[in-house]
Amino acid sequence: MKERSSEWLYLGVDVGGTKAQASLVSESGKILSRQRERTPRNADSECELQAICSAIESALKAADCKIKDVQAIGIAIPGVVVPQDGRVVVT
Repeated sequence: MKERSSEWLYLGVDVGGTKAQASLVSESGKILSRQRERTPRNADSECELQAICSAIESALKAADCKIKDVQAIGIAIPGVVVPQDGRVVVT
């Protein structure tokens, strides 16, 4: 593993209609890696999940990191949210 500062690392995942993108970012905001996986329009949930996992794995590999090095993960998924319970529907 490459020598790196002691900054915490964060992983952000943006899931859209045609892609899933994972970005590994340091505490100071430096982008360490960014990987994108295409998803077909109207893909089923299994295909979407595979694209998300693949983007995450690729971003970690590109930065020579392991998931245990990541402090937190945030995932953005567009859709309508049911305020009462926080469920995302109609994505």
